[in-house]
Amino acid sequence: MSFVKALSIPTAAIDAGAIGVLPKCMNDLLKCGILDKNIDVYDLHAGMEFEKLQQYDVVYLCGGNTHYLLERINATGFHKSLMEYINDNGLVIGVSAGGLIFSNNLDNNLGLIDTKLDVHCTIGERRGKLTYPVKNNVKLTNTCALVIRDFPDGMEIIGEPADDYPNLFVTTFTGNNILSGGICKIEGSVIVFIVNVVLTVLFILLLRNNRPLPEYEQSVFEHHLV
Repeated sequence: MSFVKALSIPTAAIDAGAIGVLPKCMNDLLKCGILDKNIDVYDLHAGMEFEKLQQYDVVYLCGGNTHYLLERINATGFHKSLMEYINDNGLVIGVSAGGLIFSNNLDNNLGLIDTKLDVHCTIGERRGKLTYPVKNNVKLTNTCALVIRDFPDGMEIIGEPADDYPNLFVTTFTGNNILSGGICKIEGSVIVFIVNVVLTVLFILLLRNNRPLPEYEQSVFEHHLV
């Protein structure tokens, strides 16, 4: 990763909240092992030719104002270079607004995916491959992402599995992965598995105790009552 070159585009960050998140965006690239000296920041004051864009291994589009970002991309002609880069197997990471420009949320979008995206949702899509044609509205939480490797069968939701479910309480379990559930959280714990087995057995026993008597056993039972 020390040889990877990244282009960070913070153009969408035009308000205080989005600007405050920019250091985290930079840290995302650094945590991947990309060296600081190999990260260039470009604010779309002008377009960039495909030949120059091609020198980067990854393009990172930060979040912020989707309308402004899309307007700048189209006005500078950067949309042509960016789509050519993608079609040439270039890697693009779009965070929030940086991802919405590829969906049909707005007019004059980049037209990569024919669906609307909802981001920062409390409950999102289940992890796994998306079937084609894609549903009209795809919901993404803050801990998942839509990965597009190919069309139409290469679209997939990835992220933390346990965030698919609504929670009354949010509790973090640590320690041995067998007990805590590891990356799957408590849903993957052996404790939950044992509890589920016990409850299933109890349910079966209750069904057996409450089932109606066969006709022969019923007649014998009534005979003894007489």
